[in-house]
Amino acid sequence: MTENLASNELSPLATAEILLKIDNIISEAEPKRSIDPATALELTGQAILLARLHALELSPELARALFLRCKILTEFSNYGEALKAGTEALNIAELHHDVRLVKSLLLSIANTYGYQGIYDEALNYMHRAINLHDAQSTEDEDLIWLGRSLNNMGYNYVMMGKSETGLPHLHRSLDILRKTDDKELLSRVLDSLSNAYLNLNDLATALPLALEAHQIAIENKHLSVMAISSAHAAKIYIKMHEIKLAEPFLHQALKLSTTNRFLLIKAQVLHLYAELEKQRHAPQASVTYLQKALVIAKKIDGNHHVADLLGELADHYKQHGEFAQALHYTEQQHEVREHYFSQQSGWRLKSLEIAQEVAQIKRENELIRQKNSALQNEIKNKQLTHYSEQLEAEVKLRTTELEKTNQHLKSALLNIEHNQLELAHAERMAAMGSMVVGVAHELNTPIGNCVLVASTLEDQTHQFLGLMHSDMMRRSDLANYLDKSEHSIRLLTKSLNNAVRLVNNFKQIAITRENQDRRSFFLHQLIKEIGDACNDHFLENPFEIEWEIPNDLTLVSYPNSVVQIFVLLIENAGLHAFEGRTNGVLNIAARLKEEDVLIEVNDNGVGMSAEVMTHIFDPFFTTKLGKGGNGLGLSIIFNLVKNILGGEIHVSSKVGLGSCFSISIPRVSD
Repeated sequence: MTENLASNELSPLATAEILLKIDNIISEAEPKRSIDPATALELTGQAILLARLHALELSPELARALFLRCKILTEFSNYGEALKAGTEALNIAELHHDVRLVKSLLLSIANTYGYQGIYDEALNYMHRAINLHDAQSTEDEDLIWLGRSLNNMGYNYVMMGKSETGLPHLHRSLDILRKTDDKELLSRVLDSLSNAYLNLNDLATALPLALEAHQIAIENKHLSVMAISSAHAAKIYIKMHEIKLAEPFLHQALKLSTTNRFLLIKAQVLHLYAELEKQRHAPQASVTYLQKALVIAKKIDGNHHVADLLGELADHYKQHGEFAQALHYTEQQHEVREHYFSQQSGWRLKSLEIAQEVAQIKRENELIRQKNSALQNEIKNKQLTHYSEQLEAEVKLRTTELEKTNQHLKSALLNIEHNQLELAHAERMAAMGSMVVGVAHELNTPIGNCVLVASTLEDQTHQFLGLMHSDMMRRSDLANYLDKSEHSIRLLTKSLNNAVRLVNNFKQIAITRENQDRRSFFLHQLIKEIGDACNDHFLENPFEIEWEIPNDLTLVSYPNSVVQIFVLLIENAGLHAFEGRTNGVLNIAARLKEEDVLIEVNDNGVGMSAEVMTHIFDPFFTTKLGKGGNGLGLSIIFNLVKNILGGEIHVSSKVGLGSCFSISIPRVSD
């Protein structure tokens, strides 16, 4: 990017012609042209490609094309790509000090985060935009921008469940926009207000606002507002149990969202159809609409409504006695929530990385500007060498520029250090969040099973008591009840034992040297029986263990931790290394090197990819979720090696060629 800017091969005339062509394409894609969103998206792609092909990657025209693309992708619920386009456009706009475009981009990025349910990040971008507006804008024409900002802020508070906090912002936005000609924005704030009062269960206030928003959207052919206001009007009528009044609004919302690929709105409309059928006492039709809504919701990048739909499906099947289906959807709900929280952590880390890239680009362009300035100064110096007074002035000018440059470099260094601190903090928070999600996910399965089994046992007991009190109970009824109760108790005991085992395993991650027995022992004698005991657990994929440990190798260390490391490494190999393979061999060798004991554990198994290797020591990371792996084994090994034995552990592997774990521990531990 830097080289393109420094050595543009196009003539000024050719560059101007290309920029004019890009500008014309963008104008065709603007919403005021009333073209369909898919065509507008294609036009922005053409403009962006044209700019990149001609090395115009920092042009204001490219920033406009990326901004428009960000807005359209957000409407299509493609939030990941929308954030990429918006962030790149924001970078370019800031380089050109285009305050108006920067404010608009901050709002668009905020909207994209808001639609994904990351409301705290959305509010952060909104506050940045409003602060910039307050600092640099006093023009009346910015009323529309301020109205849009206040609407977006109020909307995010509503979506966070803080409707009362959002209402003052929305009413102020409405007062501003009624004085302007922006009918689309006016209809949006009316719809946001309707949604806020709907959440507060003030249906009498919510309904006329939704109907007014819908009417304005129809008159001005604003398709997305027509669809969402139709859905909100239908939702209000459904809450009022006015099914016949709700149906035409639902039909219109479904048709608009399907035709224009408004996936998020379509998922919400199908969800409302499910609620409508529920009021009609048609459970099968209701669950069919819930499943259709789920299919659409899963297509949306970062959609946090998927977990809610899975929960409703689980509740439906539980109420109708289909406990296997209920458990299936409950487990999916836990997995989706884990993925959603992990994705949020990743997005926040990505935001910090992008911020660092932006700072780097700014520094590069500042250096280019300085080089060009220095080159011009040198040319002037050669022309004026015989004018000593002018030469002296030039020296002073260079000195001043160098002082400014040094000041810029100091400022850039401070920014880098600040960004590094923020990134480190974000990484720690993301790691903590991933660990908490892992604990919750692993415990939710056995605890969820316990709840389901207990609920089933309770229903069976009520049925049995009914038979007993009716004097119609037979011996076979008693036997059947006892059999089912015994089976349920076994399931409860198994699930509770699994929960206890998971908690005990998790405690091993943070184990310390307290209550650890430090003594002298022969390594070979300590572990000679480990292999046979472990191999009995892997009858499906049996493998041979080869030991190469000298009989006289002694350690003064913590034997319980050493044994646990070997057991976990063997179990890890049995679970992961030899799946689908015969003649598996695990070679475990140890030798003394100066004051350390070097241990190598090699297998001829399936190996690992580079991506897997970067995460294998993370708590709860596993490639065998639901197949016996809980992702704690290697994390426990890492803690024992590093924090108990004071050593180091590394791994090397290639897919198809096996893996090698290398451990180095002091022969005499502290």
